[in-house]
Formats: sequence, C-alpha cells, structure tokens
Amino acid sequence: MPMKSLSPLLLLSTFALAGPAPELSGSWSIDLRNTSEIKAGLACGNAGLHLQQSGQTITGTYHYATPGCGRIEESGTVVGSATANAAILNITSTRNGAIVRGQAQLHGNKLLWQALEVVKEGVPAGDELILQHAELRREKNP
Repeated sequence: MPMKSLSPLLLLSTFALAGPAPELSGSWSIDLRNTSEIKAGLACGNAGLHLQQSGQTITGTYHYATPGCGRIEESGTVVGSATANAAILNITSTRNGAIVRGQAQLHGNKLLWQALEVVKEGVPAGDELILQHAELRREKNP
C-alpha cells in the first residue's frame, strides 16, 4: 500500500487549534456498494468504526467487508487521541497486522477519514482492508 509519510511536526501542527476534543464515541459507517449492488441486494459492502472516547483517548474496533463478502476485516483495533476538531487514529488489521495512521475530522454527523501513513507493513503485504479516505456517518442508537 504506497502512501507518503508525513512528518510528526506536520501532524502536530494539525492539532494546533484551540478548543475541546470532539466527541467521537459511537458507531460510524459507510456503504461501499454501488447503486446496482444495492438494488441487487448484494450482501456486505460496508466499513465502520466503533469508537469509545474518554477525554482525548480513543479506543475501538474497525470492520470492512467488500461487496459480496469476498474479503472481510473483522475487529481491527483502533487507538488514538483527539484534540480540537480532529483525531489521529492508528488502525491495526487483524488480517495481516498492518498498522495505518490516519486523521479523522468531525463535521456534524459525518466523520471524514484520511489515511496518512503506513506505520507497519502487514504480512502478507497489501492484504489489509483499511480505508484510504471516506466520509462515514454516525449510526443512530437503537
């Protein structure tokens, strides 16, 4: 998974804004299926984060299932920290142990995710299912 690495100084400057950490606790998801896959009722085709936040500390799980359920990432782990209007999260793949660091920004009921760098390559390389960029929506509580 080729990805440019950003300097720690650049990452820290992202959080230079004043203000309290956003509340990211909850479930966030995205439907990855196209219109024809949805109309056909194709199973799977979604990704999501289930986050718990205490102060600035964030923990949780991550899942990803390709349309048709051909490849599935179950219960990847998430750890990170929130400051101002964003968070830096590390997602670890349970498929191959890869770790990807990214930024999540809260915009109303949307969480904008952008992968920033591969912290650790997985084995076999490229087998992880971690979103590169996405707009996830907060799931409603039952």
